[in-house]
Amino acid sequence: MTSTLQFDRRGALKGLAAAGIGGAALAAAPSVAGAAAKASAGYGGLPRTFLWNPGFNALVDTSKFKKKAPYTIGFSNASQADLWLVTFFHGVQWAAERHGKLLKKFIVTDANSDATKQISDIQDLLNQDIDLLLVNPATADALDPILGRATRRGIPVVTAARRVKSDGNFVSFVTASDTAL
Repeated sequence: MTSTLQFDRRGALKGLAAAGIGGAALAAAPSVAGAAAKASAGYGGLPRTFLWNPGFNALVDTSKFKKKAPYTIGFSNASQADLWLVTFFHGVQWAAERHGKLLKKFIVTDANSDATKQISDIQDLLNQDIDLLLVNPATADALDPILGRATRRGIPVVTAARRVKSDGNFVSFVTASDTAL
């Protein structure tokens, strides 16, 4: 599936729905935290020391990518196979709608959990002269080479949720810590 985001009332409603789901999840967070505390009581496994690593929050100089708006952004989504991925997808759409005045195009693809399709989708996005590539990788290993190609072409790559192997194949990686959650 490949589509260009439309900035209309329906899209705004989708964004609000995603925000509602996110709000419901946040409202449930205290009870989830309580359940997690109960579940971890008596935990005898390895210590979970990886709750904070300042090295993962280092700033990266992105001045070489600076351009004037409007931008063409490509978003290669792995899938919408579960509630988390659907919410993530709608959150990205919401952000694009919120900053729509800065966008020439926001092109979205969905690989349906197929890494081979996602590689093809990313190649299609690269052929459309995108200014930024957002990727939720279906697999880390399979996407590493195509993201390296994008980086070598001077396109900033931001990966989310799943990191690829080579640090040089993306500018930024965004995720949540499952351990901390």
